[in-house]
Amino acid sequence: MRNQIKKTLSKIKYLPEILAAAGIGIYLAQAIIYAMHQLPNLDEGAYLFKGYQFATGNYQPFQPYGFWTNKMYLSFLIWGWIQEVFSPGLLAPRLFACLLGGISLLGTWIVTRRLGGRWIASLAVLAMALNPGLISIYSLANSQVLVICVLTWVFVLTLGASRPAWQVILGAILSAVLVFIRENMVFVVPLLLAYIFWHHGKKTGFLSLGGAFLILIIGHLIYWPEIFYLWVRQIPLLSAIFNGNSASTSNPSSDPAANLIRVHSLAVALRHYFVPLLCLLAVTVFWPRKKDWKSPGQLKASWFLLVTYLILLVSHLWASIGNDYCIYCSTTYLAFFSNLGLILFAACYDSLNQQPHKIPGLLTIVVIPGLISAVWYSWFERIGTGLINIYVPRVREGKIQPGSVHLWAFLKNKFNLDLEVSRQLIPALLGLVAGILLLAVLYYIYRRFLRNKQGFIYFYISTMIVCGIICSPLIASLEKDNYCVINVPKKYEAFGKQLDEVIPAGSKIYLDGRLAAIPLLYLSDVTFYPPQINGENSFKPGANSDELLKIGLWNEELANIWRKDADYFIIEADRIKYWRDLREKLNLVEITSISNSTACPSLSDLYILRSEGK
Repeated sequence: MRNQIKKTLSKIKYLPEILAAAGIGIYLAQAIIYAMHQLPNLDEGAYLFKGYQFATGNYQPFQPYGFWTNKMYLSFLIWGWIQEVFSPGLLAPRLFACLLGGISLLGTWIVTRRLGGRWIASLAVLAMALNPGLISIYSLANSQVLVICVLTWVFVLTLGASRPAWQVILGAILSAVLVFIRENMVFVVPLLLAYIFWHHGKKTGFLSLGGAFLILIIGHLIYWPEIFYLWVRQIPLLSAIFNGNSASTSNPSSDPAANLIRVHSLAVALRHYFVPLLCLLAVTVFWPRKKDWKSPGQLKASWFLLVTYLILLVSHLWASIGNDYCIYCSTTYLAFFSNLGLILFAACYDSLNQQPHKIPGLLTIVVIPGLISAVWYSWFERIGTGLINIYVPRVREGKIQPGSVHLWAFLKNKFNLDLEVSRQLIPALLGLVAGILLLAVLYYIYRRFLRNKQGFIYFYISTMIVCGIICSPLIASLEKDNYCVINVPKKYEAFGKQLDEVIPAGSKIYLDGRLAAIPLLYLSDVTFYPPQINGENSFKPGANSDELLKIGLWNEELANIWRKDADYFIIEADRIKYWRDLREKLNLVEITSISNSTACPSLSDLYILRSEGK
């Protein structure tokens, strides 16, 4: 039967390419749907509005008393240029994000096909095309989709044997450009240059070094010395020297509740990147022996990809889980290089050692059920309450008694477990049981049908990778709280036009909420307070007001001044409750609102207030 299937598939000459093309089509279809129905977030609003102001010359990146330029300038300017060419708002940037995602997927197919073959390339495309959580990130106008697109094409230009020198040099230049999209990708530049010297030789290496170094120098000189602020902020030692802060201020909290949040954030990230992380596990377990490498070029590319992936993975997990600033950013942070594990697996695939040492094999048997347990645990907020409310038989002194009781009550009586602990523990335990049962089933299949064909551990991980790809729509499912039934870009455009008619030119607008900045994209000739574009993220209580304002930050003193100064207020639904006293004090009246009823989550509602006290 197996041979017959292989024979049938072999008759379809271009089947891998057909699957890859279908995967790209599936990706683009999903991306466009998510772009049309996904609510914006604070970061997207900041990228779009600041980017448009930068592109039109109203403000400059790092301008004193302007916006808080908290990321490298290209992450703003690219979205600003798109709006300048087409029109300000959500629609054009989001469609461009979909296009960039498709281009990055095409690049993934090219480089994995070159390194690992046609079938591995098609599987890599499907692994991304069937991951709705990942596609939803890339369908927004954010820096993740910019980075993944440029990074992928850096790999396309530089990885593999017999690459033309001009492509390798262009790839090195693009890696330097990548730094000016997001500074956290700076690790790629030295690692790539080291690989180029190692694999492509000194001549190409020095030309690549010169090209990358020139771009880095010019890119910094454009906004020097203000751009240095980003590096001071990223490096604790520099921050301590220039800002007088202790380097220990970035240490994570030791609060048990915060640590539990870290565990859950890591579990959510594992769920979204289950397949790439399994690929990393497979490569480390089955790392090829020296004699098994297909070619020296394959070995060098694999080492470069492995080191790059590990450094980016550890640094980005530390930036989220290792600090208190944005613990739940782990999923979005890993999206910068989501395909790296797939490309690494493709580079090693033909040379993998299918009979690894016993210790890595035993660790694999433990780790994969643990990963499955983490996936189930990541869902506890959605499934935990339902699971602990199921009825189980009553047990007393080891004997089953008549009647039944809720599972949480049973755990409370027998083990004194708190309700919240049970809600989190049960999904994790069920996931572990499911992982062990799956291991047992696969071991039976291996013993029954495949024994002596290949090692069990190799069969186990390979099967789990394929299962992960197939189950990606379930494993990395969407967070429904961020989606609307209606067309989101059209909704905001209509509301913006309505608001533009209501708010007179020259009016001063006060913002409060993560979505409050979006309507500003559609308004003309109004005054705003630049530090508010980043909402609470740029709010720093207790510091000197002028020093904060100079770098685009704000505090309560500035907020009080602006409230008295403003003519109109855009307030988000989850913030309006804090304005009850202020509305009376400032004599504010509601003139309109953007209400979505059942079409969108109620938290996306916006209220427009006008000051009557002037």
